[in-house]
Amino acid sequence: MIKRISLEADLAVVGGGMAGVVAAVAAARMGMGVVLVQDRPVLGGNASSEIRVWVSGAQGHTLNRFAREGGILGEILLEQLYRNPECSPPVWNALLLDTVLAEERITLLLDTAVDAVAMADRRRIASVSATCSISEMRYEIRAPLFVDASGDSVVGGLAGAECRVGKEARVEFGEPTAPAKADPRCLGASLYFYSHHVGRPVPFVRPGFAIDISRTHRVRRGGFDGTIHGCRLWWLEYGGHLDTIADSAEIKRTLTGIVYGFWDYLKNSGRFPEARELDLAWVGPVPGKRESRRLMGPHILTEHDLMDQPPFADACATGGWTIDHHPPAGVFDRRPPSRHVVLPGPYNIPLRCLFSRNVDNLLMAGRNISTSNVAFGSTRVMGTGAACGQAVGAAAAVCLKHGLVPAQLVADPERLNEFQQTLLREDQHVYHVPNRDPADAARKASVTASSEFVLRGARPEPRAEPTRADARDEWLMVPVVTPHLEHVDFLVDASAATTMTVEVRRNDRRWHYFPTELVARRRVRLRRGRRQWVRVALDLALAEPGNLWFVVKRNPRLRLHASAERVTGVLSSRGDRRPWPEPRQDLFAFRIAPAQPAFAAANVTNGYARPYILPNLWISGERVSPRAGRTATLELLWPRERRIRQVRLYLSHDPDMQIPTMMMRYPFRAVPTVLRDFSVLARVCGRMRPVAQVRNNHRRMVVVTLNRPVRTDRLSLVGEATHGPAGAGRAELYEIRVY
Repeated sequence: MIKRISLEADLAVVGGGMAGVVAAVAAARMGMGVVLVQDRPVLGGNASSEIRVWVSGAQGHTLNRFAREGGILGEILLEQLYRNPECSPPVWNALLLDTVLAEERITLLLDTAVDAVAMADRRRIASVSATCSISEMRYEIRAPLFVDASGDSVVGGLAGAECRVGKEARVEFGEPTAPAKADPRCLGASLYFYSHHVGRPVPFVRPGFAIDISRTHRVRRGGFDGTIHGCRLWWLEYGGHLDTIADSAEIKRTLTGIVYGFWDYLKNSGRFPEARELDLAWVGPVPGKRESRRLMGPHILTEHDLMDQPPFADACATGGWTIDHHPPAGVFDRRPPSRHVVLPGPYNIPLRCLFSRNVDNLLMAGRNISTSNVAFGSTRVMGTGAACGQAVGAAAAVCLKHGLVPAQLVADPERLNEFQQTLLREDQHVYHVPNRDPADAARKASVTASSEFVLRGARPEPRAEPTRADARDEWLMVPVVTPHLEHVDFLVDASAATTMTVEVRRNDRRWHYFPTELVARRRVRLRRGRRQWVRVALDLALAEPGNLWFVVKRNPRLRLHASAERVTGVLSSRGDRRPWPEPRQDLFAFRIAPAQPAFAAANVTNGYARPYILPNLWISGERVSPRAGRTATLELLWPRERRIRQVRLYLSHDPDMQIPTMMMRYPFRAVPTVLRDFSVLARVCGRMRPVAQVRNNHRRMVVVTLNRPVRTDRLSLVGEATHGPAGAGRAELYEIRVY
């Protein structure tokens, strides 16, 4: 017999994928009582062990630099690195579950599907009803606000929220990438599999339901061998030409047949002898769905918004994945498996895309937000969905606090500013929105440090080989803050007398990393020889600080030497047209004059807690050393005493590094630049006294809440060890806040 249970909450979140998890955690941390409803036995949605898609977002395999998502997703990714460097899917499941269960204000309902919505009136949801078949429980969940993070827009569909499916005609929004005619078809789904090598021949008997795909264009074109990892075969896709919701069962059956047919081809066609000792270890029980309904908000994000990037007053999350669309028939289509339109850089998403235009108390996060189909090709990835999840969780909390619905929040400049500042405080990144929190006492302090790193270059490795002579451009990006630049030097091997051509470029949009604007071009004659320091005279007057790219143009006679040093905010890469973000490359050996004081202590209160135009962090001049007892100190000083109860630190976490959730591994468990051990001291009654001591930290945002508030006019952060080799890196800090 079904047992009926009524639940009251401040917020009901439907959907336990990455967007729903982050939305629920964000709201709970801001004091809301949350019910999180997930129709699967595990959290994570497409990222879970059931499906095993890796979490991609604004960085991914695009040209974006320093774009890894922050906030709660950033916290989860750093925890993944620490707890799960082997990317075990069950351990990832446990991490997500642990993240949710750690919040006492969240009531989690797994294996529970929403199937009904009761409306208070034409524009407001009163409750949702959901059933857990394995426990025979039926829930009625009442709340003033709801988040639809279900992917398929289950709540929005039942509530009558305006929605769209498929592609708009080009004429509707004037999007160059849109088709000439409207098209109801969607992106298909994929089913992943794992294999493993067992060291002996393993037979495979083809099941009757397997589908022969060996003659399809995608399989015949190759590009894989018998060792291919099944989760790399995203192009074994199907179902976008069907109804991706109503035909889900048929799509799953066909995808299962496709996977076993492909495995039969690997094992039994005779073309892949390297697959003889492979065994099929796992086949996903659930396809990874890419597209279905999109709910419409007051603003529909379009291709123009992604390309032109207008300044949204209600910006609250960032995206940056390419516009990535696939042909609907998937593996049976002769067209390329995907089409990527590269964007000029990451973009902001306005809050008006994250709530319904006709259901007043409904927000949404994930692949169902308010976009055109073209823009959806970028926003659909899970990292972007999670960033939107943090935004709607915070928006719901601000709405509840002031008795508003989301449309009223957007219309109220004071509350909108409160909302954005709340996001920044919780480490969400929003372009062009600096910290202006009036409660942050650090903004009123003078800042000094025991030392500040000044960039003079990067020393060469004494015995290392130079870069490969494969005739590609070599790129070096350096933050330049002086008004004049004299020269830059490179350590070069020349196999013959030649001319080295160096271009100086600047980002077309100063906060991006697309160096399309040519500033200068210099040519230098050099003789044959090894390990020559070649001076490139520049004599450049610069109107404003920013990043400059030095491009050593391809020359088969030249090879540049590398450096063992890494400096946060300085990049090297290779490529004929633009620098590509992965795999990352060691710095080239270089010298720059004048030296660049880009890492001053004052950066920690400039309002930006990650790279934006400049690195925006303090780096100590000296290296901390726990063995030698060397430390680095940052101090805040106020003209008079003030009451302090909390210190928030935003540490250097290398936002240029991708952190995988599936199929990869890292050689370390914590980002090397993160402060591992540090202390906080305050001047109390004329003496500096320790008020907090942190050991074995691996997180980016560290909230130090004092046991009892203190009155002080001087606060010190003492960096004692990093996660670098032997703990002896430089102390690095993006931002400090004091409340």
